[in-house]
Amino acid sequence: MRIAFGSLVRKFLASALALIASAGASLASTTVDCTSTSTALGTFFSSAVAAGTTVMVLGTCVGDVIITGIPYPGVTIEQAGGGGQIDGSLVIHSSVVYVNNITLDGPGDNDGIHVAGGRNGDAIESASSVFLNGVTIENFVNSGISIDTIGSVIVDGGSITGNFECGIFISNGADVQTRGPTIFNNGHNGSDTLPGDQCGVHVEDGATVTLGVATTIESNNGPALSISQATARIISEPGTDTLSSPSTSSLPTVVVRRGALDVGPDTNIYGTGHSNVIYATPGSTITMYGVTVSQNDMNDATVMIADGSTFLSLGANMINNSATNGIAISVSNASTFRQRNESSFMIQEFQDTITGNGSVQIESNMELGTGGTTPSSWTGIITVAQNSSLRMDGGITVTGAVKLTQASNGFFNISNGGQNIVTGGVSCPATTTPSAHVAGNTVVLTSSGGPSAVTIGTTPPNCLGF
Repeated sequence: MRIAFGSLVRKFLASALALIASAGASLASTTVDCTSTSTALGTFFSSAVAAGTTVMVLGTCVGDVIITGIPYPGVTIEQAGGGGQIDGSLVIHSSVVYVNNITLDGPGDNDGIHVAGGRNGDAIESASSVFLNGVTIENFVNSGISIDTIGSVIVDGGSITGNFECGIFISNGADVQTRGPTIFNNGHNGSDTLPGDQCGVHVEDGATVTLGVATTIESNNGPALSISQATARIISEPGTDTLSSPSTSSLPTVVVRRGALDVGPDTNIYGTGHSNVIYATPGSTITMYGVTVSQNDMNDATVMIADGSTFLSLGANMINNSATNGIAISVSNASTFRQRNESSFMIQEFQDTITGNGSVQIESNMELGTGGTTPSSWTGIITVAQNSSLRMDGGITVTGAVKLTQASNGFFNISNGGQNIVTGGVSCPATTTPSAHVAGNTVVLTSSGGPSAVTIGTTPPNCLGF
């Protein structure tokens, strides 16, 4: 499915950054020959390097390379015609650096590429800008790329693999954009089990990551994407972004902790069968449009929204748990799932397709309905418990049943247009005295034009009216 999406501002910024990257044309070119002296590249950068220099690497250069204080138009590092690679880390301070079509192989000092911040002596470092094109970063003892300062990294193609911690680690207000790299098989530090320390991509502490242009994150020993007090955007166009974790992992594919996740169309996120696909807690926000989230897991919800978090669907999402009695969406502890398909977002309206059961509990809310023009469908049983609420606004068909329990309530209207249909009916089970209430019982039906799906009464499983 191809859906127009993304703001003009983002497209402009992406074009501008690409223009800056292409502007890294050299003013001078020099070849560093490591075939006879393996440490020649580190030695070369230990002296002043003029901005605009292209460094051609010949042979295998061994040892970490520290790049400091090279302003725009920066320095370009790429392999010479005879081939070359770097067996060591690039540590970048206050510089503009372009790295093209070369392999960085560990173990190195710690990270494959470390964009460093903080103080350099008594001076506060300025932001660095790093552009990677077709670069392979592998086998480092920490992360493939780490940026811990205000600055930016663009990763265009290439691969990040075999690193002991994360493929990319982003913190402290930094910004990273990916355009089609493959980030796989990272996270091999068996003594470190924190989700943010072994993963595909981790972003924290006010940093931002934008994944796009067919980025693939798979087979990492931990979450494909981990967000902590930070923001992640997934904007596939052009191409399809894919996030998945191996079946051996017991951690979610995507973890959001006090963060924000905005996922655009043509993104596929797959689960492991041993945990949630997406897990958001506490106070996190998720917005999705045109996304497929899928797994087969009878014990864990495909999407788990907990502890005061919010999941807003803008339409065209396919959320699936194919396991018998598997839960597609779980909302708990004062959290909210809401479908909102409105023209005010200036995006084309589409329906959601949800397969699997639903769970709403502990003072949480679920609001369904995308209007008569683009009605959504949910196949499964939705259970609402522990003083929670379910609202249907028109444009939703539940092939299954809705159960309101433990002082929970159902509110039904057709303000969005269309119909509210629950084929298996709306009931209010209770052991003794009914405590669940329903408003609008005449506008929730068992079939199109059929009878009400609710029976009002004081004997369970009938529901109390308001």
